[in-house]
Amino acid sequence: RVITHMLEKFIYELEKQGLSKSTIDSYLFDINQFYEWSQKKNLDNQISKENLNKYILFLNSMYNENTVLRKIKSIIRYNKFLYHSGESILKIEVNEIMKIPKKKGVMKIIEINDLIRIRQVILECNNKRDILIFHLIVATGCRVSELINMELDDIEIINASKGFIRLNNFKSSNIPKGRKIEVTEDLIKIINEYLEVRPVNQSNKLLIGQQGPLTRDAINKMF
Repeated sequence: RVITHMLEKFIYELEKQGLSKSTIDSYLFDINQFYEWSQKKNLDNQISKENLNKYILFLNSMYNENTVLRKIKSIIRYNKFLYHSGESILKIEVNEIMKIPKKKGVMKIIEINDLIRIRQVILECNNKRDILIFHLIVATGCRVSELINMELDDIEIINASKGFIRLNNFKSSNIPKGRKIEVTEDLIKIINEYLEVRPVNQSNKLLIGQQGPLTRDAINKMF
């Protein structure tokens, strides 16, 4: 990640507002991703309506609508910070840029470099639950619905190097219900590390947040 002088000031402002480290890291990732894209396209580093509209089309080919909106809001928030700091003459509002095109039934693929960067951000936050979520998705190819419905009983760890996860899909008729997938030794270690710090909760769901079992919206905000 590239941390410029203004980004350092932006981070300090976010910290003063009480934002968590993981949220601040997400802002940094989104902002740096925009600037990297601008450089690859030989555009100036100006956060403008024109550049943001082009960027939306780029993001829409890889991410879902909620993720695109979150990334654009991150950049616009930084733009407002630059404007109020006297570093930009432009102040852009979300309603001033194009609406995010909706695409139904199209699988979006994340490039390997983006996947590596996402993993790095999550590892730096050192949140055992989020680390597990990322590796479960990558290792099993599970859907969000399967992820949030995963229960403690669906985890079968035989020993330090052998275990299984049962994925239950309740919506798709094309995917067998109760798929059993063997997991790697590394994933077993990550599961155990999370279980050691998993919040005590009446729910049997595997993934627990501050307000109980994680929802689809909570997972979407991560990616």
